[in-house]
Amino acid sequence: MQTITSLGDSGLLLPASLCILAYLLYKGAHSVALIWAAVLAVGLGTTLVAKLGFHACGVEIGLPDVRSPSGHTAFGAIFFGCAGLLAGFGRPKWQRIAILGGAVTLILLIAVSRVTLRAHTPEEVIGGLLIGGLSVAFFAWAHARAKPPEIRLRPVVVAFAALVVLLNGQSLNAEPLIRDIAYKLRSTMNVCTPSPDQTALN
Repeated sequence: MQTITSLGDSGLLLPASLCILAYLLYKGAHSVALIWAAVLAVGLGTTLVAKLGFHACGVEIGLPDVRSPSGHTAFGAIFFGCAGLLAGFGRPKWQRIAILGGAVTLILLIAVSRVTLRAHTPEEVIGGLLIGGLSVAFFAWAHARAKPPEIRLRPVVVAFAALVVLLNGQSLNAEPLIRDIAYKLRSTMNVCTPSPDQTALN
């Protein structure tokens, strides 16, 4: 399960995302590259804001089982979902179904691994899937209206496999920093902290 969960780690997916961005620019698909970058930025930004919010206010809003939506799951869903759409473009229907089916299976395996490894609760993983799913849905809508290039699968798969090998064991764990920022927001800015008047009324 550790190997599967590492496929959703930012230490792997950030370099891989930059490689795909560079590939799209190289192919002259500037509009698709912009969509790719925008979806990643919005999806990961939403994940960060959700993590800060739930770390600071999860108990107060009645969701004590959600302390930090799964970033591995969200990033994995965004990356593999959008990459699957890119890879399937222009191919026969059965190939598109196979590619997207493989992407969905991998995303679900990453999600399950986070719960199995007790890194997140099922509710937190569902939150990550929701963020990732909405990001992929927007990418699919925008991608269909752009002029995406046809992607040769073999060199892309080989390049990703090489990244997996080269970055094996490398992890970007920003969770402690995010948690510290959320707690500072809560304590110094009274975020989600009831006022004395509210406490007295309760």
